[in-house]
Amino acid sequence: MTESKPPYLREWLTSQGNVYAFLGSTALATLLSIPYGFGIGALPLIAFVAGEFIAAMFIPASITFRDRIDRKYHQRAREAAREHLLDEIARRGRGGNTVDRTVAIFEQMQQRVESLYRLAQDHGSQFSAADIDRLDEASMDYLYAKLALLVIEDRAASINLQQIDERVRGIERDLAAPGVGADVRQLHKARADYQALAARHRRMLSRKTALEAAVLSMPDQMEEIYQMIVAAPRSHELGARLSEAVGNLRLREEIEGEVADDLQSSIPGIVVPLHPAAKKASARTAA
Repeated sequence: MTESKPPYLREWLTSQGNVYAFLGSTALATLLSIPYGFGIGALPLIAFVAGEFIAAMFIPASITFRDRIDRKYHQRAREAAREHLLDEIARRGRGGNTVDRTVAIFEQMQQRVESLYRLAQDHGSQFSAADIDRLDEASMDYLYAKLALLVIEDRAASINLQQIDERVRGIERDLAAPGVGADVRQLHKARADYQALAARHRRMLSRKTALEAAVLSMPDQMEEIYQMIVAAPRSHELGARLSEAVGNLRLREEIEGEVADDLQSSIPGIVVPLHPAAKKASARTAA
């Protein structure tokens, strides 16, 4: 799914500076019209409109302006996704203590991110707000992973592997000595369906173990990154070290494939961000 471009022209027209310019021109026009009449009073408004036409051809198309608007819209979408994830975790969490702990850990991670955003404003630092954006997005993976674990637990509770294995053995006995009128083709299909279901369930449990380990270590990794940046924010080696650390922090590879499908099928409206490698694989599969 491709993201729609923000309305750059509208964002510029409704920007605070532009609104203040319009109000200032209107106020000046009102003041001038009292002693000199409407003709002279209209000059500030005419100058404002002329300036708007000229600026509209350049400012909304500038890279700097678009980057700023893109970042604002991306931040807004991230906040909406964050609230959605927290609501789903609270709704699906079986124990209040578990949910409270999840929220507390995530809030601690967010405090670190906010602190680094402020530190990034220091012109001498060797990292930017864009670098912290990546760290902020990585912290979102923590919520995706926690929610994925809750979905996996729900799926696991609805499936009894022992019963499935017993049914498969029963079908195999029927296939070994089919009765009169038995539909052998349907028996083969039922056995294949049960075996596929059991295989998916076992893969899901294996991914659950990997997710649990990754989620457990993520807060410590975030703290290590925070301490690394705070200890030497002006180090020239910080950029490369930060990129490597954030890459190791990402959990998206653990929530891809069937886990992402389970999330999207269980929770209407959720969009699971995929690892770049998974996007390429999906594109090749679709082609």
